[in-house]
Amino acid sequence: MIRSVLALATLGLVAVLGIWAAWATYDLAAIYSDPAGSGVEMFETFGAVSVFAVVLMVAGAAVAVALARGLLRRIAVFAATALVVASLGGMLVANVYGVEAKRVESAEPPRCGIGNRALDHEFRRIVHPGYFGGGSSSRHDCSYMLTARDIDAALDQYDRHLTDLGYDASRTRDGVVARRESFRFVARTEQTTRGEDYLTVSLRQQG
Repeated sequence: MIRSVLALATLGLVAVLGIWAAWATYDLAAIYSDPAGSGVEMFETFGAVSVFAVVLMVAGAAVAVALARGLLRRIAVFAATALVVASLGGMLVANVYGVEAKRVESAEPPRCGIGNRALDHEFRRIVHPGYFGGGSSSRHDCSYMLTARDIDAALDQYDRHLTDLGYDASRTRDGVVARRESFRFVARTEQTTRGEDYLTVSLRQQG
């Protein structure tokens, strides 16, 4: 009787661990994933966490099966297998939704210009072909990191879109400079020694 109770309790722990693993995967993906990447980089960065969770679930499932006897053992084998497989599927699904949440959040332009509605409105008029990272903002300007899958394509899109908005835009080898009335927009490629290059985009209101 005691072994049966322990077997069922262990299966319950495996289920709880599976739920935690899926939740942790979503949380890590929503915070740390690269929105411009393929969506699997999070597992490369935090793979040890996923492996540790899977090992614990498999170990717990094995203990539950070892404790069970008779008909309960056959039930435990089926339940343990189902829990481990469902947990793995849950982690994969959670990663997809977590990355998508990061993409939605990162695609939203941040505030530009502290207390400057005109500057903020102008920054949001521009279609930004990528995902925002860290940056800074003051009364008359803002500057943010922007990651994109294709840097050259993003610069070309900035060039075309800013021209359509009435900017006098010029495309350089590694950036775009555009002016309209009191606004000056710059997108510049930043070279990195490790990882992918990114853009620094800034908008300044002069005068």
